Amino acid sequence: MEEMACAARARLTELYAAGDLDGRRPSETHCLVMLDLADDCEPWRKLAHAIVVAYELRAVFRHGETLAQIGPGRAAVLAPLSPHLSRRLRILHGRIVRTMGRDALAGRFLMWVECLPCAREDALSLLDPQPR
Repeated sequence: MEEMACAARARLTELYAAGDLDGRRPSETHCLVMLDLADDCEPWRKLAHAIVVAYELRAVFRHGETLAQIGPGRAAVLAPLSPHLSRRLRILHGRIVRTMGRDALAGRFLMWVECLPCAREDALSLLDPQPR
């Protein structure tokens, strides 16, 4: 888990460094798709949900986006902003709900988009494992 979070931090740092060179701010080109699983279920169920989420993330975000588990039950995707992002989020949400069934419908997972801030340090703090 730590290695994936480190890879996401490294990719985010590269993105901000490239923005310094070419003038394209990451806040204008990328976002973080965040997923958080509920803490109120049994450990084995939470692990099963994390596996489902990882599988579905890889199925939907398979074009070079950076995927990371950033804490127990938390995942992030560094994704380019595009006209197709909202469609991909709807697909991801639908796949997770179909797979997790009533647990997903009972609010056992949250999904949201974080706009990248202008400062690199603030962006990196979004990858800190923190409770929802």
